[in-house]
Amino acid sequence: MLERLLVTGAAGGVANLLRPRLVGVSKKFRLTDIRHFVSASDLDETMIGDLADSAFVDQLVQGCDGILHLGGVSTEQPFDEILPANIVGVYNIYRAAAKYDRPRVIFASSNHVTGAYRTQEIITPNDPFLPDSFYGASKVFGEAVAKVFFVKEGVESAIVRIGSCFEQPSDLRMMSTWFSPDDFAALIKSCFTVETLDCPTIFGVSNNARSFWRNTEISHLDWHSEARVEDLLGSMNEPNVSPEEVAAGLMDYHGGTWVKRPLGTG
Repeated sequence: MLERLLVTGAAGGVANLLRPRLVGVSKKFRLTDIRHFVSASDLDETMIGDLADSAFVDQLVQGCDGILHLGGVSTEQPFDEILPANIVGVYNIYRAAAKYDRPRVIFASSNHVTGAYRTQEIITPNDPFLPDSFYGASKVFGEAVAKVFFVKEGVESAIVRIGSCFEQPSDLRMMSTWFSPDDFAALIKSCFTVETLDCPTIFGVSNNARSFWRNTEISHLDWHSEARVEDLLGSMNEPNVSPEEVAAGLMDYHGGTWVKRPLGTG
C-alpha cells in the first residue's frame, strides 16, 4: 500500500469514478485540480492550482510515493488552450517526480494518440502514432516525456491509453472502446504493486470482443480485464447509431468523429 497517492484532475469524471475504487491502494490521498471541488472523504487532502505552475507542482509531488496523473484538457481545443496543462503540466509532473524520490506515475494518455487508424485495423502499442487532433498530439508528447524521464531519470510509469471510461457504454463506438472503471482501478493497483514496472504502454480497454486494440506489454503485471461490454447487454440495449453519427464517421476511425472535425474544435 502506498503512503500517499497524488491524483491530478480530481474534479474530472474519470477521477470521480476511480476514487472510491482506490481504497486499499494508498493510506492517504492528495487530490488536485484547477477547479474547486469537494472530496467525498474528509481524509483526503485537496489542493487547488495550475499544473503549469512549476512551484505548485513541486508542492503537490513532494511527499507522495505514487502519482495518478489524470489532469489536463480532455477534449479537442485550440492549441493555446491545450498547451499549459497537457504540455507544460505533464513536464512539470515528471520534473517534480524526478526531483522528489521518483514516485511511480500512472499517466493518463488517450486512445486519440492513434485515433486516425481505421476501425478495420487492429493495433498494438508498437504501432506508430496516428493522432486525430491537437489533443491526441499533446498525449503523444506526454508519452514521450514519460519515456525520456524513465530512460534518463529512472521514473517508472504506466502509460495508459484510456478508451472510454464510463460506468457503461453510451454509443456504438464504445462497444469497442469501453474501459470498465473496475478494470482501470485494478490496473492502477497492479502498476503500484508490481516489483518492477518499467515504462509500459497499455491500451486502457476492457475485454470487449470488438476492441480495436491488443496489449503486448502487460505480461509482467498481475492484471487481466474482468469486464466485457457484451456482458452488459443483458441489462441494456445496444446503443443505436443516428444518421448524423453515421454521416460524421462515428465508426470509421478508432477516434470516432474526432478525425473529421476541424483542428482545435471540440
